[in-house]
Parts: sequence; structure tokens; C-alpha cells
Amino acid sequence: MSSTPLRRGAKLRLVVDLPRADGSTVRFATPGVVRRVSSGPDGHVAYVRFAHLDDEHADLVAEYCAVVAGMAAMKRRVTRQDAVAT
Repeated sequence: MSSTPLRRGAKLRLVVDLPRADGSTVRFATPGVVRRVSSGPDGHVAYVRFAHLDDEHADLVAEYCAVVAGMAAMKRRVTRQDAVAT
């Protein structure tokens, strides 16, 4: 969320903090490009794509998407099921 809108096509330097499956976090910087911008009552949202990821960082993003986010979703489902069962 931003108080200032970004221009579509703007080039950014993204600093990413990704959680890992082992509980650690890895930080890296990579270029990004603003693909879309939307505005709302709370500010502006920029939708940014990675402009380039080297193999190491692409693997980290894939790990996050396939493993970490999936584990979090499973945990939410289990928590909801436990709440319903009690």
C-alpha cells in the first residue's frame, strides 16, 4: 500500500524477505516492473512482476510457493477443522 501511485512500467528494485520451510527467512534484492496499479480509499496498490530472477532466487520463490505457502494453507485448514470439531 502506498500513498503515492506508481506509474505502470516503472522499474523498481524489490527487496524480498521470503520465509523458508525450515523457519528461517532469506532476503534478496531483484529488479521488478510495475504491471498494474489500483487505487482505493486506503491508498494505492502496485502489482509488480519480477523482471529477472537468477536460478538461486527462482528456486527460493518456487520453494515458497510450493512448500511454505502450502504448509500455511494446510495449517489454516487444520485449525478450522479443529475449531469445528470442538
